[in-house]
Amino acid sequence: MVSTRVLIVDDDPIVRMGFRLLFRSIPELDIVGEAIDGSEVAGLLDTIPVDVVLMDIRMRHVNGIAAARSIRQRYPHLRIVLMSSLLNEEFAQHARNIGSTTFVPKTATTETLRKALLGTATERAATTSNLVSETESALMSLTARELSVARAVATGLSNESIARELHLSVNSVKTYVSRCLAKLGLENRVQLANEVRANDRDRLT
Repeated sequence: MVSTRVLIVDDDPIVRMGFRLLFRSIPELDIVGEAIDGSEVAGLLDTIPVDVVLMDIRMRHVNGIAAARSIRQRYPHLRIVLMSSLLNEEFAQHARNIGSTTFVPKTATTETLRKALLGTATERAATTSNLVSETESALMSLTARELSVARAVATGLSNESIARELHLSVNSVKTYVSRCLAKLGLENRVQLANEVRANDRDRLT
């Protein structure tokens, strides 16, 4: 099987590790590089073969929208998937204006991300009206780091395993899990795992 080569661009190391953990279940995707800012993307694209760039919109220096415009000029056929922890129609419109660029929220299901990265999703960015299920809307209250931990919980990993995978202390993992439970009005990690899995079930088609 020929894998689609993905470059992840996000300034949060835990989020990047969270995507690596998430994509283990998608054999068609191969993460070939990472960057922490839009300013680093061009240099990486000049040195490693990449099929699609998965890039956060909000970064400290060169944001994803500006970087996507620059990438599009130099690599007009490269797929770009912009993402954000905020569901914002303005972001989706920016993606449409750049051309051949898709916008997905960071709470998007594994299947939604897979389709976007493999290029099987609609080429133009989706609107907010068809991006969000009820469950996904609830998950939007989580920060990107909390969401990474919640997704790891949904895979069945223990706090100790999550700590190793995301390079966190066990106490930090416990804190993130507690925050997720409080924000979502849940009582335990089983309910949290079910909430994340329900998001995937809601958006498989």
